[in-house]
Amino acid sequence: MFIQITSIFSILYYRHYHCGSKDYGTFFSNLTKDDYVLATDDAVFIDYYSNATPIYDISGYENESIFIPEYLIKRHNLNYSFEYYGHVKIENYHHAKLNLRIRDENIYKINLGGREK
Repeated sequence: MFIQITSIFSILYYRHYHCGSKDYGTFFSNLTKDDYVLATDDAVFIDYYSNATPIYDISGYENESIFIPEYLIKRHNLNYSFEYYGHVKIENYHHAKLNLRIRDENIYKINLGGREK
């Protein structure tokens, strides 16, 4: 019993002080409703904890600036001019196991008017 408790203590300690989804959403708290964040499963947290507008696809946007995490840039092979915005810790809750899966994620700002050809 003692070994089972000690194996999850570091996870419980971290989660006592942090909520990955809330931390990610509040990272965008200084943005306004006119700022867009490309999001996936975490869109609800961006909408709730920040003023930014989460979007799921960049098609239909032409001259706006959109904030996007690096993993989505790599996944979609986007070809735009990027501006570094900052980094935030993201916790991956998918396939929950008894290990803490946290990574630093760089956030970039895409200027859709500046598409590279």
